[in-house]
Amino acid sequence: MTSSSDAPAFFSSTMQSAWIRSTPRSRAAATISASGLPALTIAAISSWLKGGGPAGSGPANEQPAARRSGTNLTHSLYSFPRTGDCYDAPMFTGIVEAVARIRAVRRSSAGRRIDVELPFDATPGESIAVSGVCLTWTGAGFDAIPETLSRTTFGRLKRGDRVNLERSLRAGDRLGGHFVMGHVDAVGLVTSVARAKKAVVLRVGVPTEFSRYLAPKGSVAIDGVSLTVVDAEADGFTVALIPFTLAHTTLGRARRGTRVNLEADVLARYAKRGGAITRAFLQRAGFA
Repeated sequence: MTSSSDAPAFFSSTMQSAWIRSTPRSRAAATISASGLPALTIAAISSWLKGGGPAGSGPANEQPAARRSGTNLTHSLYSFPRTGDCYDAPMFTGIVEAVARIRAVRRSSAGRRIDVELPFDATPGESIAVSGVCLTWTGAGFDAIPETLSRTTFGRLKRGDRVNLERSLRAGDRLGGHFVMGHVDAVGLVTSVARAKKAVVLRVGVPTEFSRYLAPKGSVAIDGVSLTVVDAEADGFTVALIPFTLAHTTLGRARRGTRVNLEADVLARYAKRGGAITRAFLQRAGFA
C-alpha cells in the first residue's frame, strides 16, 4: 500500500485501523455527513480496505482475478437506506459485459416488469446495471418503479429493444472505466452522429443543470457505458466512440433523436459540491 505520507487519506493505513476497526456508527455517520461524500462511496471503500485492497494482504488478494469472485463492494459496514431500484448500494465501472434483448415489458404491482434475455447466470436479488440503471434481478426479470420509468428512458422501453448489461463490481476487480452508481441524473438526446476516421463522434444534448458536471477529458456514463468527454458546452457534450464500443454496446445503434440515460461522474459531483475527505479532515474528526 502507498505510504501514509503521500497516499490519499481514505486509503492510508491509519484510516484503515481507525475508520474500519473502531469507528462507532454515530461518528461514522457524522463524518460522512460533514464530508459531503455519499455514504455508499464510504461504505464501499471501507469494505474494500477491510480486505487489504489489491495492494495489501488478506482476502482481497486471495481472490481469483475473474469478475464476480470474492467480496462484493456493495457489502457495507454500516446500514444505509435503499437507493434507486437496487436493494443495496452497488458500484459499476461502465464496462459493458453484454448486450441483451428485451423479451417483454409488462405492467406489475411495482410499476413494470422488464423481461430480459440474460446471457449470464444471476442470483435473485443481485444488482445489475441495465443501460445505466441499477435494477434488482428478481429471477424472472427486473421491476422498474414509477420514479425510474419517469426519470429514465425506460418509460418508452418495449419488446425487441436492446440494453447494455453490467453486473456490480466486486473487490479485486479491475476498474476499467470509472465509478458508476447506476443512478440516472438526466435523459439526453443525441443531436448528431458524425464519423471521424475510424471513430464516431456523438453529440448529446443535455439539461443545463447536468452540463455543470461535465469537463473535457472528464468521465460520463451514457446508457451505462463509461466514456471520456471530448468537448463540453452549456447545452451538450461530445464523446468519441471507437469501433469496439460501437460493436459491443447499444451505442452502435444510436442515431439523431435517440434518447439516452446519463450519469455524471460521482467524483465530479462531490468535487463541485466542495466536500472532500483529507488527512486534515480525518484528524479533526479523530480518525488520524
